[in-house]
Amino acid sequence: MGENGENAVVNGEGAQQQAEPNTAAQQQQTEPATTNATNNTSASGTIAGNGSNGQGAQQQPGTVNYDFAGVEMPEGYELSADEQGRFVDVIKGMNLSNDQARALAKYGTEYASRVVQGVEQLRAQEIAKWGDEAKTALGADLGKVQGLCDTACRKLEAMYPGLNVREALEVTGAGNQIAIVRAFAKLGELLGEDPGLAAQNGAQGLNAAQGVVANMYPKTDWSRYK
Repeated sequence: MGENGENAVVNGEGAQQQAEPNTAAQQQQTEPATTNATNNTSASGTIAGNGSNGQGAQQQPGTVNYDFAGVEMPEGYELSADEQGRFVDVIKGMNLSNDQARALAKYGTEYASRVVQGVEQLRAQEIAKWGDEAKTALGADLGKVQGLCDTACRKLEAMYPGLNVREALEVTGAGNQIAIVRAFAKLGELLGEDPGLAAQNGAQGLNAAQGVVANMYPKTDWSRYK
């Protein structure tokens, strides 16, 4: 029994010894697969392994020669060479492609155009408001006052050939200001009472007209409307 027992133990140990190599073999077979999986993971999109995801090296800032020729601009706008240079100074370092830069330039000018249009609309609304207030203030005398203002404009334009008084009043919006309307009506009344005022009094009439116009709108450069 003792010998058999010893043999059993020996046989048992032998069995264990035989099992261990098999386990090592299994580990050896498993490890390469794990290594291959690890290698595949490293090559498939890690930051260090392949951060560009196969797209190649990214373009370095400042290497694009931007071309804005043919970029569609709002009416009345153009992207001058100086503005192009300023724009490139702004976007350099952003790593924009030429198409992206062109699209951004187009949007910028369109936005600027909308801002200008908004300001012009507010200005037009303000001038229209002046007109409504003037009509309310003049009431039933509106037609008479308009006739006197027309006389003043015709007389002034006769005194100053090439001077477009009406255009000046329209462009600046002054023609709707109640103070300017009343002043022109008074001037038309004075000039209408003596049709030959300018011809008879010469320089005196011209100086009087100049003084009236200058006092009514001191900040206006009237020479621009000649």
